[in-house]
Amino acid sequence: MTEAFLRAVVDTLLPADEGLPSGTGAGVTRALADQNVHHVLAAIAARSGGEASFVAADEPTRVATLQAVEQADGAAFERMIVLLLADYCEAESVLRAFGWRTDPPQPRGFELPPFDETVLAQAKRRGRLWR
Repeated sequence: MTEAFLRAVVDTLLPADEGLPSGTGAGVTRALADQNVHHVLAAIAARSGGEASFVAADEPTRVATLQAVEQADGAAFERMIVLLLADYCEAESVLRAFGWRTDPPQPRGFELPPFDETVLAQAKRRGRLWR
């Protein structure tokens, strides 16, 4: 599969939108290297008349091609989408666009609001339930 074809598939599935980067802008083409999605990519290329035809096609044509492949083999298409979305939602640029921090949660951890002791008031009034 050519890089241009993979980029076209990813950006058709994950276009840039309102502050969110496109799929290739987030760097998710590596998910398509997975052997489990190779036959889905081959079906997309075959359905569109070749990789170059898919790359050259306009967006509505690309979307129609992807929808046809999804209808033909929904389970395999879904596995490809899951791989892409997993990479996309973990990309730093996407996390920043969501307003989330990009550093790992440990060792610093996540900040939590102060604990509200009234949440436990009823349980404290009830007392021990075991002997």
